[in-house]
Amino acid sequence: MKSYIQLYSLRTIIENNMDHVFKSLKSFGFDGVELAGFYGLSASKLKNILDSYQLEVVSTHESMTRLTEHIGQVIEDYKILGTKNIVIPYTEMKDKASYEKMLPQIRKAVDSLTKAGYKVFYHNHANEFQAFDNLYVIEHLLKDIPEIRLEFDIYWATFAKVDAISFLEKYKDRIDLIHAKDMIITDNGPHFESVGKGVINYSEVYSIMKSGWIVENDKPLNDPLANVEDSIKFIKELVGGKK
Repeated sequence: MKSYIQLYSLRTIIENNMDHVFKSLKSFGFDGVELAGFYGLSASKLKNILDSYQLEVVSTHESMTRLTEHIGQVIEDYKILGTKNIVIPYTEMKDKASYEKMLPQIRKAVDSLTKAGYKVFYHNHANEFQAFDNLYVIEHLLKDIPEIRLEFDIYWATFAKVDAISFLEKYKDRIDLIHAKDMIITDNGPHFESVGKGVINYSEVYSIMKSGWIVENDKPLNDPLANVEDSIKFIKELVGGKK
C-alpha cells in the first residue's frame, strides 16, 4: 500500500526547510504528498523539486476561491503537477441554510473539474456531521452531487461522535482517500496524535480500505517530522502484518 503525507502537517517547518523535509519524508518511506498550497513556488518548480525526491502528488487541497474564480489556472497547475485528484478542504456547512448556500458553488466547481478530467473530493471536518432532514450534511452532499467523492477524515468524524468505522463501511464506494490521524484525550479534551497512538482502531480501517491513506496531523504535540514518522512506521507495521 502506498502512503502519502498531507503537507499541511509540516507547514511550520516546510518553507524554510523544504529540501530537508522532502528528503526526510522519502527516507521515512512516504510515496508522495498531498498539497495544501505551493509555498510561493510555481507549479512547475514545485513539481521539479518533488520529482528530485521521487515523491508523487496524489492529490491537492484547493480553496473555493480558486475553484470558483480561477478555475482555469487550477486546471493548468494540476496538469503540470500530474494529479487528477482535487479536494475541497473546508466549508462552513453545518445546517440546511449554510448547505443550500454553498451547494451551487460546489456543484459549479465539480462540473468544471470533471469536464476537464479531474476527480473532485470533499474533505470533512466535524461540522458536516450535523444533520437536517434525517441526514448528515455530508450525506446530503453525496446524494445531491453524485460525481463528488469523499476524502474521509476519520479523526473529525470521531470528534463529531460519529461511528467512523460504520460510516466508512457504508460509504466506501464513494471514498478513495482517507486522512489518517489519531486521537488522544487530554485534560483539555481531544487532541491530534500520530496514527496508532490513540483511540481510533486503524486495524478496522485497514480491513475496509487498503489504499489512499494520507497521514495528517493538524497540530502535532511534538516535532512535526517525528510525529509523521511515527505514523508511517505504524502503518507499515500494520500493512505488513496483514499481508
